[in-house]
Amino acid sequence: MDKIIDVIHATSLLAVLQNPEIATSGQMQGQTTRGCSGLFVRQGHEELLRVVREDNEKLNAI
Repeated sequence: MDKIIDVIHATSLLAVLQNPEIATSGQMQGQTTRGCSGLFVRQGHEELLRVVREDNEKLNAI
């Protein structure tokens, strides 16, 4: 189950990276456990990229 959650997580984060307007529209609010929309707004693109890289490393390890 955790692996499925990780995949959903990475997919949600990549969606925000590809469509930054999602992060500010509130459409993704509460849909991920990391709250990626809030992360994007508060800490910016670089932090989000770091999180995506970490999640991708976890996915590659599966």
